[in-house]
Amino acid sequence: MPFTREDEIVLYCGSGNSCARVANILRERGYNATALEGGYKGWVDAGLPTEPLNRISTAQLS
Repeated sequence: MPFTREDEIVLYCGSGNSCARVANILRERGYNATALEGGYKGWVDAGLPTEPLNRISTAQLS
């Protein structure tokens, strides 16, 4: 996997349901995983930015 058990992992999907199941499985296996509540739809509905990753600087991710 491209991350370690110590990394904070935030998963998202359309509505938040599928990624919640995956996050739960990862947590059961010892990973620090969280699902984005409401999924991508919730993120957009909240008016949060949706810039592509290649347009976001590393500093913005910290």
